[in-house]
Amino acid sequence: MNLIFRCSTNKLLILLSNQRSLALLKQKQRSQELTGEEEEQLKKLNAQLEVASGGIAAFLDRAEREFATPDDKDRIGEVVGVQELQKILIQLDRETGQKTAAVYTLVGETSFDALIISADALVSVSSPPRNRRKQ
Repeated sequence: MNLIFRCSTNKLLILLSNQRSLALLKQKQRSQELTGEEEEQLKKLNAQLEVASGGIAAFLDRAEREFATPDDKDRIGEVVGVQELQKILIQLDRETGQKTAAVYTLVGETSFDALIISADALVSVSSPPRNRRKQ
């Protein structure tokens, strides 16, 4: 995939670098007749555009297929730290007779997220932040 990505990136760079020349030639073509050299350059740029566009489209199609179904190596398994924390919470529940939980929070610009870990559950919640102070 890396080689294909580099190849598609190169095609994209060619496409972007030639886009301005292509736009200028087309603009000139609308207002006046192009010289023979400019006509050839326009044909060459259009051909490069087709090749680059096809390569990028093929790359994106392949990437979409590859990322559509994640491999087992892409899946996140049980986190050892969470399992250990849950064991400790179970022990605390037994010893104290009270339910105990650990809450991890993250406050971002657009959301408030919390991960709640108890002896018997793992819950993730998210909501927009309220009463944000303007600075």
